[in-house]
Amino acid sequence: MILDSLPLYSIGTVARLTGVKADTLRAWERRYGLGASRKSPHGQRQYTQADVDHLQLIATLIADGARIGDIAAADRKTLEALTQTRTGNTAATTPPPRPLVVFVGTGLAAWLDEHGGSIGNARAVIARGSLSEALKVEELHSNARGADLLVVEVSALTKQAVKRVMECRTKLQATRVLVCTTRSADTTQPTDVREGITVVTGIPDTTRLHAEIGAAMAAREVRLGEANVSELVSVSAPRFTQDDLEHARTRKSNLACECPAHLSSLIDELSRFEQYSATCSVDSWQDAALHTRIYLYTARARELMEKALSAVLETHGELPDTDSNGR
Repeated sequence: MILDSLPLYSIGTVARLTGVKADTLRAWERRYGLGASRKSPHGQRQYTQADVDHLQLIATLIADGARIGDIAAADRKTLEALTQTRTGNTAATTPPPRPLVVFVGTGLAAWLDEHGGSIGNARAVIARGSLSEALKVEELHSNARGADLLVVEVSALTKQAVKRVMECRTKLQATRVLVCTTRSADTTQPTDVREGITVVTGIPDTTRLHAEIGAAMAAREVRLGEANVSELVSVSAPRFTQDDLEHARTRKSNLACECPAHLSSLIDELSRFEQYSATCSVDSWQDAALHTRIYLYTARARELMEKALSAVLETHGELPDTDSNGR
């Protein structure tokens, strides 16, 4: 089984993120082996998120007076301990890890090859194989342990599939799970599907994936005590499709007011900004944390406007038969 990682950074981007010049990064690679974990087919350096986090710690210690020769061989835990000892506050100098998303399945891997930007500010580990194969790969379990979100592709949601999903979740200690069934007619769920597992048919679209990653981001901040639980609620997928919104905007209604048209426009704008904020490029870890909050608050505003539109349409008997989630 092939394991890939996203995002991958060029040496120029790493230099900008860490404050270390590209020439210095190349020298560290020659002298101390502190290079990129990967190279492109054309031989260009490709740094993983773990590479960047490691170099960020080294850069922080050097800025505080450490010598590169003394810390180059240290692992991440040692570097974090040294940072805390020297500065007394790792939170102020060490970037918080981005949410970790694990994708398992050949269909999911192929989709990510074309839509890699859909993971927003998260980091991803991609297992290009079946769930049963992934369960046997110890490298996956060690590199992705503590995942915030596990996205799994299965052909059908059988009891055996659920058992394997739970086994994978346990091995990775994943907080949330999104199961994607490839059989469109498979709408039933075994009774032993657990809390914290969401089931969808087919590969999730970018909006749904943003919602799941946003929920994982919220869960991480809540676990770390960095946010109020009541503020960072889990966000849901959109209630209305674009066709639903357009229909509400333009249909001839028996309502005297123009609330459906105004609410539809607000929801459309919020949805667009929600997607933008989830994929917005950032220059620092502080920016990443800020954009996480912007995304969550925007998603919450979109949910509230959707409830308002639903209430208006339902009161006057104009609510669509089903929304984008079949509700």
